[in-house]
Amino acid sequence: MRVKFLQGLLYLCLLGTGQMLAQDAGTLLQKPAAQSQPFGPGDWAKIKAEKLAKFPLEKILQEDLVKPGNRFAAPIHADFHLDNSGYWTALNDGSSVWRAVVNSPSALGLVLFFDQFYLPPGAELKLYSAQNGDLLRTYTGLDNPVGGAYMIGPLNGASAWLEYHEPAEMNRQGRLHLFRVDHVYDQQRYKEASMLTETLGFGSSDACNININCSEGKGLDTVKRAVCRIVVVVEEGTGVCTGSLVNNTREDGRPLMITAFHCMDGYKPLYNLWRFDFGYETTGCENPKKEPVPRSIIGAKMLAGRQMNDFLLLELTSPVPQSFGAYYLGWNRAKGLAKSASHIHHPRGDIKKVSLDKDEVKVNVNAIQWNNDLQTPPEHHYRFTFDTGNFDVGSSGGPLLNEKKQFIGQLHGGRDTCIGAIGFFARFDLGWDAGDSPSTRLKDWLDPDGKGVESLRGIENPGKGGGSVSGIVETDDGIAISRARVRIVGNNGFVVSTVTDVEGYYIIDNIPFGDNYEVTVTKSDNYLNGVSTGDLIRIQKHILNIEPFKSPFHMLAADANNSGSISTADLIALRKLILNIDRVLAAPVWLFVPANDSFVDSQNPFGGLKTGVYNVNNFSTDRRNFDFIGIKFGDANGSVDTQF
Repeated sequence: MRVKFLQGLLYLCLLGTGQMLAQDAGTLLQKPAAQSQPFGPGDWAKIKAEKLAKFPLEKILQEDLVKPGNRFAAPIHADFHLDNSGYWTALNDGSSVWRAVVNSPSALGLVLFFDQFYLPPGAELKLYSAQNGDLLRTYTGLDNPVGGAYMIGPLNGASAWLEYHEPAEMNRQGRLHLFRVDHVYDQQRYKEASMLTETLGFGSSDACNININCSEGKGLDTVKRAVCRIVVVVEEGTGVCTGSLVNNTREDGRPLMITAFHCMDGYKPLYNLWRFDFGYETTGCENPKKEPVPRSIIGAKMLAGRQMNDFLLLELTSPVPQSFGAYYLGWNRAKGLAKSASHIHHPRGDIKKVSLDKDEVKVNVNAIQWNNDLQTPPEHHYRFTFDTGNFDVGSSGGPLLNEKKQFIGQLHGGRDTCIGAIGFFARFDLGWDAGDSPSTRLKDWLDPDGKGVESLRGIENPGKGGGSVSGIVETDDGIAISRARVRIVGNNGFVVSTVTDVEGYYIIDNIPFGDNYEVTVTKSDNYLNGVSTGDLIRIQKHILNIEPFKSPFHMLAADANNSGSISTADLIALRKLILNIDRVLAAPVWLFVPANDSFVDSQNPFGGLKTGVYNVNNFSTDRRNFDFIGIKFGDANGSVDTQF
C-alpha cells in the first residue's frame, strides 16, 4: 500500500511542476567510471565521443543562398537520455552522477534542445566548457520549464560537457531527453574559420557598437528593461533577433512581445522553443570579461504578423516574473515624425547595445528590395541615419524609440557599417491596421477594447501582488529539521524554493495572488544518519510485540524495505546498510507529509496518506502554519541528527 502511495505522490509532483524536460542532442559520450574519486577537467578529455551524424555543410550553405536569413545553426537529430547515454557513477553518500559529452565535429558552437527537462529538488545539472573546463552554469529545479521544452546555448566549440548530480532520495526522478543539437556554422563567416566568439554571441559585435549603460544610453535606463535578445528556433535551425515588451490599453501586464516578421519568414517556427533573454547587458560601459547571465523565458505563441510591415507580435507562454524588473514600452502611432530617436538591440546576439540618431527621423520615400526577394512599398519604413553606434544581424526587431521613449517601429535591415550606417525601421503606425484580420494587424491586441488612442504610456511590470507561505518542518517528536528544502510550484509557471533554518522554520514571500500552488518538502541526507544497532533492537521489540510502535510516523520509518509492513526483512536491510554491504534502502531517505491529518487511517499508516502536499487554491492571502512532519527511514528510535 505504501509503495502505491509513494508512486502516486511522485506522479502528482511531476504534474504540478510541468517538469518534463527535453534533452537536446549532441554527441553524448560514454565515460570511464569515476567511482567516488574527484573528477577534474582533465578527465573529460579521456572520454571518447559518440559523434552525431555528419553535418551537411554544403547542403546547408546552398539552402542559405536560396533562402537568405538570420540562420547561424542547423539541426542534427538526436535521441539521448539518462538511460541510453552517458555514464552513471554512484557516490559514497548514496547520490549519483551522470556525465556525458555532446560533440559535433567542426562546429563553431552548439545549441542543445530538450523536450524533457526536469530536475527534482536537490538535483543539479552543470554545464562545463569543453574548451577550458570552466563551469559555465548550474541548473536547478528553479529552471524547470512549464511545458518541458528547454534550450541550452549557443555554446562555443564543437563539444559540451554535461554533469547531472541527483541526491539519493530522488531515486532517478530526473528527466533529461536531448532530441536535437544545432550545429553552428555561421553562413557569413564560416570560410574565415573564425571562432564562435568572433562571429556570434557574447563579445561578437563590432567595436563601434555601444553598450547600453554607457553615457550614450543616458535616459534609457527604464525603457531598456523592455528589450531582450531572442534566440529564434525553427525546424531548419537557430537564429538571433531582438524584441521588446509592449504595453496595451488595458495595462494589465499581458506579456506581448514585438519583433520583426523576417526573423522567421520562410521557415517553420517552433515558438515553444524560442528563448527570450532579459537583462543581457553589462553593468557599466566597458565590455565585461565574463559573460552576464540573462534571465530567460522559454516559449511563446504567435498572435499576429505581416510580411509587408515586417512585424511579428508574440505572447510569452508564461508571465514575466516580478524579479525580472521588466518594463512594457509605451507607443505612438500618430503620423508625426520623431525629432530624434534611439535604437536598443542585440547585434549578433551580443549584450545589449544602443544607437542614436540626433536628427529628425525621415520616412523612406522609395520601395526597398530585400535579399529574400521581398519588395516593400514606398513610405513603409523610417530611415534612421546612425550618428552613434551601429547594428548587425541579430539587431532585427529591435525597437525604434522617439524622443519621448515611445515605440514607433522595429528594425528591418539596412547598411551596417561603423561609419555611415543606415537602418530601415518598419513603421508601427502602418502595422497598426494594415491587415484585414486580427492575425495581420496590431490594433486588436494593443487596443483590445477599441479605445482608439494614438499614444500610450509605458508601465512597469504590474504583476498581481503577492503574499507569503510559512511553516515549521520537524519530526513527529517535535525536533526541528534544518536544511530541508521547501518548494512552491504554481500553475502560472511560478517556481521558488527555500531551506529551513535551525529551528525548522521557513517563509517564502512574493508569491503572486490569484493562482493555484503546491507546497512540498525534500531533504538531502545520508541513509546512515540516525541508523544504528539501536534501531534493530527497537524494531525487533515491535515485531515481538514487546514494545509496539504507537506513532504512525515511527511505523513508517521502520519499514526500511518499503514493503508496506514491518518484518525481519527490514532488520536484514538495515544490517546490510550498517555493515556497508548496501549503500541505499528501497525506501527514500526522507518523506515529508503535511502535519495536519495526513493518514487515511492513523492506526494503519501503510494504508496510505490523504496527501503528501499542501494545495493552495486561488491564493489570495498569507498562509501560515503550513507545517510538515519529516520521516527519516531506518531511524526507528528517533536518533537522527536533524541539523545534518
